[in-house]
Amino acid sequence: MQKVGLLIVIVLLGFLVAFKWLELTKTSEAPYRNIYDYKIVYVSDSTFKEDMKLMGNEGWEIVNTRRVRSSADESWGYEYIIKKTILVKDNLE
Repeated sequence: MQKVGLLIVIVLLGFLVAFKWLELTKTSEAPYRNIYDYKIVYVSDSTFKEDMKLMGNEGWEIVNTRRVRSSADESWGYEYIIKKTILVKDNLE
């Protein structure tokens, strides 16, 4: 009885590996790839919440940040390096 159970487990694992392999090796008719757009932005303390919501809604994500003082008005804020993923179609022709 244990041999039958072991055989069933091995067969199910074989199917799982085969399906995963097929998923990884199949080619799409319209291949796409990711490229990234980067920006450096300054966000003041007074507009932090609104600016973060706006950038997030536009698809930007934070890569790095540091605390800085604005040279324009001596206020404190943050300087961010942000990136956005852009999906582009590969030209394989």
